[in-house]
Amino acid sequence: MGSVVTHCCRREVPDANDLKNDRPVITGGLLSGAAPPALLLQTPLEVERCDEPRAVRPKTRTSFAAGRSVTEQLGFSLYEALPSETQWLNEAVDRLWEYIEQAIRKLLQEDITKKIREDSEQSLLKTFEFTSCNFGRARPKFGQMKVRSKGNLLEFFLELDWDAPESDIAVSLGSMKLGMQHLKLTGSLLLVFSPLLEKLPLVGGLSVTFPDIPEFSWTWTGSAGLGIRSIAATLDQVMALDINKKIVQAIFEQLVVPNRVYVDIAQLAQERQLPKEERIENYRSPDPIGVLYITIWEARDLPAADISLRGSSSDPYVVVKVGNNSWQTIKRTRTLRPVWGPAHSMDFLVFHMEQHVCVDVFDSDMLSFDDLLGYVCTTNTRRPRISDVIPEVGEEDTREWDLHNKHGKLGGKLKMTCRFRELRDISERAFVEPQWLTCNNCQDPLQESKSLRACSLCGSRPSSQFLRCGSCFSANDARFECAKDNFRCCSQCWQERRPAAAMLRVCLREGLVPADDVLDGAGVALGVKVEGTTQWSAPGVRPTYDNMAEKSEAQRWIRNLCESFDKASVAKCLEISAEQVQEAVNKAKDRDETRASDLIGHEAVIWDHALHFLVRDPHEELQATVIYQGKSRTADQVPLFPKKVRESLRVSRGDRGAARADRRGLPMSEEPLEVTWTINLDSARTASIFADVALHGLLPLGST
Repeated sequence: MGSVVTHCCRREVPDANDLKNDRPVITGGLLSGAAPPALLLQTPLEVERCDEPRAVRPKTRTSFAAGRSVTEQLGFSLYEALPSETQWLNEAVDRLWEYIEQAIRKLLQEDITKKIREDSEQSLLKTFEFTSCNFGRARPKFGQMKVRSKGNLLEFFLELDWDAPESDIAVSLGSMKLGMQHLKLTGSLLLVFSPLLEKLPLVGGLSVTFPDIPEFSWTWTGSAGLGIRSIAATLDQVMALDINKKIVQAIFEQLVVPNRVYVDIAQLAQERQLPKEERIENYRSPDPIGVLYITIWEARDLPAADISLRGSSSDPYVVVKVGNNSWQTIKRTRTLRPVWGPAHSMDFLVFHMEQHVCVDVFDSDMLSFDDLLGYVCTTNTRRPRISDVIPEVGEEDTREWDLHNKHGKLGGKLKMTCRFRELRDISERAFVEPQWLTCNNCQDPLQESKSLRACSLCGSRPSSQFLRCGSCFSANDARFECAKDNFRCCSQCWQERRPAAAMLRVCLREGLVPADDVLDGAGVALGVKVEGTTQWSAPGVRPTYDNMAEKSEAQRWIRNLCESFDKASVAKCLEISAEQVQEAVNKAKDRDETRASDLIGHEAVIWDHALHFLVRDPHEELQATVIYQGKSRTADQVPLFPKKVRESLRVSRGDRGAARADRRGLPMSEEPLEVTWTINLDSARTASIFADVALHGLLPLGST
């Protein structure tokens, strides 16, 4: 392996001339918002070698957004390493394996076991436990490596392959003792160093995440306690698939984008007065780079999975997965050429251009597991990435994809539309207007109706609550329809199948919670539910400060203390001057519109975690359900926007009436709006949550 010498020069995004030479070019990308706009100028890596010459293939794919290439949109410099250049990393893993193995064993036996028990509704899984873990002599191997840089961010994209035939993990399910052998793990891993600092330790933090859920499999062995080897085969057919799903979900739920493990190397969380673009949540939970809008139109030449007296056919439906999110179309019965239409669409937040778009076509079966009819793949039979499905300039965004089955054979065609939408630039305080669901055929808007006929999208009807299928389980029997074309939609599909109009960013900053919820070290986790989507924060941690009077939380705490005690006593207790106490009280009055909760019996916690939601119906009365998970689990409805915003919107528009179709959207937030949520835990306890809320509009469908 030859030596590598890097030379850095500062330049703008490359033009056509740059793509002709052997310089690494800009492609793909992690998260916009991870660096300030002023840092968009690039620092590409120019590479000189003593041997192993290699030409760099230009990346010229362009996207739907304004005819700009992916390189122009995301602005990342890229270096693709040769296979021999990753040998050092494999060697490092071999040397560190003793410690890595201990960390994985502790993770499985403590955190993963607890999560499987808590999230399971089956009584048998309530007793699930990893009793012993032996991973054998095989070590994970890293293949292809890409190095990206942009501003104050450095990223390593690694292909991971771990085949451990000697692995043996013991699992207990009540009185049953099972074994997991021959582990296989294949996927991509992202190591992101950000922010980069101009002083030691040079790196502010390290995050570890997967762009997609990795392929993780194993072989079940028999019950050691009962001596019945065939029990594994029985579980595999009856229940083990559910166990597999629970295990994979528990292990990777917190490791797939947008989730990540972030190590705060430079202790940035203690800096509470940084500008908004430098706060730690920008690195711990970065903003998405855009939204991928997918429409499933139709499929043809599907294989027949069902054979009956009526002939050979299938009952196909489509499942789409991007990152941690998945969506499913309605089932079409007894057809090899199903048609769905434009209303069968869904938006997915995109956090990285290396994310895969997994589109699978299944045959629905009532008495057995659903059969895979085929999956969308590119010409080299791999699943497409985000950059693969974005059309080039001049190309149609609707195309027909090959479907391959699990044996790699061609299994039909699927027609779908993929559109990449960026977050809108805020040039003025423009309103974000909702985009309404239209008829599948004539594209006319749907009108409210009380028809009892079945929903055209999920097949449900109010008179058959127990037979509801697809995504609709709401007891609300409101209907919408296009009378001209006989297209009907239930209230939940009307809400969930529309294109997203905006992205809502909720940053959970800090809070005051009952002391007994944090004294045991478990922390307080918060869940936020907006328009049916729930996301969870990491558990809050107790803060540490060098000079409390300079911290925003401390200003609130000192203000509350001064309302119960005199300023001299507070100054003596906190070991600061009376002038600092008065300054903190004055700043707290300027920052807070409402009185914070009393500090007696409360402890401060910090989350610094941003949650991102796609909003289809932005309006001034939009609310969130906040789920508080401490010693008790309580849910409270809270308004997402401050009272002054809601009142100004009502005054500016007057009486709009109660019709939902007349509701006008919210203005985009140039600056985050500070909100305070008070959660009533019980008759004697409350918790106060301080958050920042911002609404970012999306480019409308069809715009350039």
